[in-house]
Amino acid sequence: MATIKAAVVQLSISDLSRYSWSELEKKLIFLFSQGIESGADLIVFPALTALLFSPESRKTIEYGIDAKTNQLVARLGRFWTGEWLDFFTSLAKNHHVQVVPGTTLEASDRGLLHRGYLVDRDGQVVLTQEQIHFSPLDQEHAFQPGEQITTAQTDQATIGLVLGWDAWIPEMGRVLALQGADLIISLQAVGKFYDYRKQLLGVWQIAQANGVFTLESCLVGRAVKFAYQGLTTICGPAALYPPTGILAHIDPQLTNLTSLDLGYLISPQKEKEGVLIRNLDLAAAKAFRDTAGLLKLSKAHWGNTGGDFGDIAEKAH
Repeated sequence: MATIKAAVVQLSISDLSRYSWSELEKKLIFLFSQGIESGADLIVFPALTALLFSPESRKTIEYGIDAKTNQLVARLGRFWTGEWLDFFTSLAKNHHVQVVPGTTLEASDRGLLHRGYLVDRDGQVVLTQEQIHFSPLDQEHAFQPGEQITTAQTDQATIGLVLGWDAWIPEMGRVLALQGADLIISLQAVGKFYDYRKQLLGVWQIAQANGVFTLESCLVGRAVKFAYQGLTTICGPAALYPPTGILAHIDPQLTNLTSLDLGYLISPQKEKEGVLIRNLDLAAAKAFRDTAGLLKLSKAHWGNTGGDFGDIAEKAH
């Protein structure tokens, strides 16, 4: 276990309809290249990035998920998912870098799934994670919860993913930490108001409660019917990175906080595109977890998680 350099993308889809595919491809490669030029070991893209890979799915980004989305995914989802994975696995292999390419929508016998991926340096998919918790509206659109919480051990770190609402379910971060996760990555595409206080209850809280690093990559920008809002960030234990544990933030004002209390801050950066890059000392975080004993009581309570969410949920209650 050593230091890993992470590059976390905040991706804007403003004026998406004006982009040709070649322009979108250049945009993605430009953002990816910023990570490569910095020497990043891991590059992260936000939720729904896969939907940029076909004209039909781009309309889903612009107009939102509705009753017709399930039919669209069943008909064409495997094609855009294949194009998306081919694009990012090739980049990972060619540049010998780990990539979280974001998420996609996939059809299954159970219904509509929201799934994220982790690709290793050889261009191989080493982790898939389905979103488990959904809003009532998402459930109306036939989204089905994932059945397992899993991690992947790469040559540098043990990594877990949280998608959408899962970032605000404390048990998700805890189960991943109990499975040995050093790094928990949140992938977001929030089509409603999103602010700093909400983020404190999500990835920041996961970092503090479990003594791990957390990354949040957000899709932002103006769609036809609404705006995607997000605040891409990198967090760690505040005890190691005082005073707040915020290592990097898309809003510079939030990177150098002396207090978590900012009143009712409305960030002007919620539609900004960019890449955050930081070195993460995984060994120091592990030493902190071991010294603080953050997970000892939980291990006694949860026992062997085994990755099966049904068993985990039963033990939690």
